[in-house]
Amino acid sequence: MSIAGFAPETHDSIVRRRAKLLAAWGAALLLFCLLQYGLEPRGSHVSILIIDTSWTVVTLIAAYQSGLTAMKFEGRERYAWLALGAGSGAWFIGQVYWDYLELGLGKIVPFPAWSDVGYLSFPLPVIAGLLLLVRRADLRASYLRPLCNLGL
Repeated sequence: MSIAGFAPETHDSIVRRRAKLLAAWGAALLLFCLLQYGLEPRGSHVSILIIDTSWTVVTLIAAYQSGLTAMKFEGRERYAWLALGAGSGAWFIGQVYWDYLELGLGKIVPFPAWSDVGYLSFPLPVIAGLLLLVRRADLRASYLRPLCNLGL
């Protein structure tokens, strides 16, 4: 290992890393679109498998990454990231049940279904997490207060 590995990151290295990450996400999205819309007719079993698997994997990654990020912080920020992870985890649980019905049993998922409990549980912890990330001084001095009051 060279000493260069211990050097602090420069602005250029951060920009390059973010550009690579953005390019990777763009390529993954393009691949998903090609698989979803280019190769299979809508409503086919393969199409449903791609969509359901994508939702499940993405929500699992979001919950996992939120948990990892929460462990890097203390106090308010930790609770905020744990709340964001809890919202993603709730969506993941709902999606797993949806996948069980649609892919495992081959049924059309009824509405309402038990998976909706997970989906509807998503916004509450996420809103709490976002509000925990906002500092009081920022709330008083910005447009966030009138924006939050729109919901009232």
